[in-house]
Amino acid sequence: STGIYANPGQDGRAWERPCSLELIHPNGTKGFQIDAGIRIRGGFSRSTENPKHAFRFFFRSDYGTSKLRYPLFGKQATDTFDAFDLRTFQNYSWSFQGDSSGIFMRDVFSRDAQLAMGHQGERGDYYHLYINGLYWGLFNTAERPEASYGATYFGGSKTNFDVIKVEAGPYTINATDGTLVEWTKLYNLAKAGFTSDAAYLKVQGLNPDRTPNPTYPNFVDIDNLIDYMLIIIYGGNIDAPISAFLGNTSPNNFYGMRDRTGASGGFRFFCHDAEHTLLPNSINEDRTGPWPAGESDIYKSNPQWVWQKLSANPEFRLRVADHVHKHFFNGGILTPTSATALLMKRKNQIDRAVVGESARWGDAKTGTPYTRATWQNAVNNVVQNYFPRRSDIVLTQLKAKNLYPATVAPIFSVFGGNVLPGSSVSITAPAGILYVTQDGSDPRLFGGAVSPSVRPQSGPLILNESLTAKARSLVGTNWSALVEAPFTLIQTFTNLSITEIMYHPPDSGETNGSDLEFIEIKNVGTKELDLSGVTITNGIDYRFPIGTRLAPGKFTVLASDRTAFTNRYPQVVLNGVYDGNLANTGDTIEIRHAVGTLITKVTFIDETPWPGAADGRGFSLVPINPNLNPDANNAINWRTSSAIGGSPGKDDADPNVPRILITELLAHTDPPQLDTVEFFNPGTNSANISGWFLTDDRQ
Repeated sequence: STGIYANPGQDGRAWERPCSLELIHPNGTKGFQIDAGIRIRGGFSRSTENPKHAFRFFFRSDYGTSKLRYPLFGKQATDTFDAFDLRTFQNYSWSFQGDSSGIFMRDVFSRDAQLAMGHQGERGDYYHLYINGLYWGLFNTAERPEASYGATYFGGSKTNFDVIKVEAGPYTINATDGTLVEWTKLYNLAKAGFTSDAAYLKVQGLNPDRTPNPTYPNFVDIDNLIDYMLIIIYGGNIDAPISAFLGNTSPNNFYGMRDRTGASGGFRFFCHDAEHTLLPNSINEDRTGPWPAGESDIYKSNPQWVWQKLSANPEFRLRVADHVHKHFFNGGILTPTSATALLMKRKNQIDRAVVGESARWGDAKTGTPYTRATWQNAVNNVVQNYFPRRSDIVLTQLKAKNLYPATVAPIFSVFGGNVLPGSSVSITAPAGILYVTQDGSDPRLFGGAVSPSVRPQSGPLILNESLTAKARSLVGTNWSALVEAPFTLIQTFTNLSITEIMYHPPDSGETNGSDLEFIEIKNVGTKELDLSGVTITNGIDYRFPIGTRLAPGKFTVLASDRTAFTNRYPQVVLNGVYDGNLANTGDTIEIRHAVGTLITKVTFIDETPWPGAADGRGFSLVPINPNLNPDANNAINWRTSSAIGGSPGKDDADPNVPRILITELLAHTDPPQLDTVEFFNPGTNSANISGWFLTDDRQ
């Protein structure tokens, strides 16, 4: 009568039970064990007819440790959690509905797509679950976009975040964190309409001249909303953020989040519980709306209703078109090839794990067990039927709603990438006048005029520097969508130097030493370096984003863990987080150009002749003279940092250690002789060697 599995419909703190949660990696990677609280999670799936429920884990001081500290979602994410979800696959599942179309990746695809578009989202990964030693099948972790999530990824205090979601049952919105006060203000602005540019700009916190107005809160992150809705529409999502199962009159399955102080912009929305997507019979599903949910009741309002209101504005519609062209053309994430690659990455992760799911639940609802072959057929249906056709179908739907223009966008002979100096790229407009910029600006001004800084493009684009070309076609007064092509110039990097390596930091409190690793790179030359597409490989993996530039004399710092690094070095700008870790026994770091050629390389070890104090004692490796860019592979060119913790983001202080030589050594003596060591100062000034020590054991 008190068990949560026997009472899956019960919710709340009263139905949270203590448990021990353990993560075990078969490859020996360190996992964790923590005492926590566990609840059943979900809505429709709470049915007693469902033998495989999903869970939510809570970390409270009541159970021992108030937070889970572990990089559950990888190095790019936080490693501190109040709670997380362990989802399973309920709709189109083998265990609950006995559905052979289950692929166990529909929800994950939408979440991955949002991350791939450059937004924050619900990260997750796959795991086998054992309950009290009994195998329970394939599950998927998921971050929860709650107030603590907002504070982690967008900054500020979690007490300032309003989080909006849908309450199952009544299918009305409520604030799970904060209040609905700010959402109500957004709702009222949307009810008033966004037909005028002034209203459209005001909801973004801008004056009619597009300058910020501190009295106008920014209520909507427009770019986030557009990409969120494109994922909804592409996936044919019939249950979020408006549910077709509820006659399109009620919202479902979305999270919205905003810091009410305005410090991190407008409401952002998160793909959540997207199981009703990529369906075999929904290739023509049209979720562009408009739908009634939200029109007459704030408690039924939702991001798609806001999108519908914004769609009355021509500037918003063209901004949608720009995003559509980015994601549906030129290898964008919603093109057939890229969408397939995104799904196949997950498919390859669970290709063998599905066998375990089949053994546990394959015959739960059917006499003939579902097997890996059943799953493979379902995946093939999506890859071979849905992805190849869906992009064009959605484009037709968007054009019908005036969300993608009839004016055809320009075509590049080479769409971005790595190019040699002097390369020629032709850009053509199938109709109308072609306008191109090379300075990152839009050829079109807000309102529709041609930017005064551009002229009609004639002839090819000659590339002598890394740049992003932006192009539009203009037919009469009708603009095309924006085409944005980043080009990286192949250049020499003789002045790019590795100037600090923290490869074996010791543990610090509850922080693992491996989480405190970092490397520092410096431009020791006199000209700016474009690091676009440059990679760091071998021991660790990192790729510099397009547009990354390093000025002369400046540094870029990369670390293994964002949270640990920023806690240790709060005043240092962290430029990126790499995948993997440097080996404590020594490793190799290679920096390569975007085309793959080697720029520089260092192989170091934790033994002589390399400095020993960098091996677990808190010091880092730094070049003796970093500005000369010496042979990085020669240990004679390296020393330990002048202070424990190193000096990320700046030149290491000169330790000013005098040069003292050992000129004579007498050992294994017979009385009356004594073992002795003779030191010699070859300099012209006296040397203070107080505090120095001599050892024959560097450990």
